Amino acid sequence: MNNSGIRIKGWISALRPFALLGLVLGSLFILGVGINLSRANQAANSPEVKIGQLVSGEIGPNQYVTINGYVIYGGLFTQTEGDKLVGVVNPVIDPDTGEMILVLFTQEEVLTKEGEEMITVSGKTAAPNDELSQLIADIGPDLDAAGLTTNASLYIDNVLQPGQIKRAWLQIGGIGAAMVLCAAIYAMPAIVFEPGPLAAGAAEAGAGLGSVRVTGKLFKAARNNPFESTRRKQHFSKADANLIKDTPNGLLVSVHQVVRHRSYGITVGRTESDWLVRLAPYQAVKIEAGKLYTFFQQPAVRVVYKTEGDKEAVLVFSFQNDQDQAAFINLLKELGFAIQWLGYANTI
Repeated sequence: MNNSGIRIKGWISALRPFALLGLVLGSLFILGVGINLSRANQAANSPEVKIGQLVSGEIGPNQYVTINGYVIYGGLFTQTEGDKLVGVVNPVIDPDTGEMILVLFTQEEVLTKEGEEMITVSGKTAAPNDELSQLIADIGPDLDAAGLTTNASLYIDNVLQPGQIKRAWLQIGGIGAAMVLCAAIYAMPAIVFEPGPLAAGAAEAGAGLGSVRVTGKLFKAARNNPFESTRRKQHFSKADANLIKDTPNGLLVSVHQVVRHRSYGITVGRTESDWLVRLAPYQAVKIEAGKLYTFFQQPAVRVVYKTEGDKEAVLVFSFQNDQDQAAFINLLKELGFAIQWLGYANTI
């Protein structure tokens, strides 16, 4: 692959954690929009009933209905979140009978609307909470004086808004397209590595092994013995690693993970755990130097090895400079690991 192509592939691969987050959030958004779409469809296809059927109790709560009546805007009651007005309760009246039902409107254009008009409303009947029930009871004498009757135990919520179904489908389409893009990104390889020779003179300039980062799957350490692994594994990307010489000629790769728990931006606790992989020369299938590509390219060494289950696994060790890469190769050779050079000159 040409250099530009593998760089782009590395950039896309580095976006995989964000793509996974996008898939999770997208699924939650799709679920929420799907619920709203289902409610909107039920309201749009609800049967038309008389306001009197609601007032008499013939129709109870949790029923989708459509009514026609004379609405008086202005907010008989209001619903707020903090200082923000989010809903108004307006009466819808049957002008022939004087029967009235209260309807909760949340449409932006209705919140401050004034006046009166004939209207068709589709929504879901609901039982009012204690506060709304008390407010309805308080205006009972005024309603009687005006010759109006209502049902204090029922009102209409989840009102179908103009264009709501179309907007919901557009939202589902947009979120779906974003999720397809996230899925395509997440399908990219977790590790983008290109074999290559060591930099000329790197071994001579090296003064020991500096910081090392590891990319790949490590196993969680046993709680009672931090040097023994369990079956649980986790993928790490460029995590700071500790290298410990293992007996007789092995190498123990360890990562100490700290997860901080925050609430409103304040750290309220943390969880610490250790993850490790044991490597021995007999496990190694292929070890080669090269470059690890993410948002940046770094000198690296890829180790393909056999797990205890006789399955191949990959770890990539990345370094800040060429000298650390050469020092790591030297360490592996001292432990008896065979290095594959793919035709490149062995500069060590």
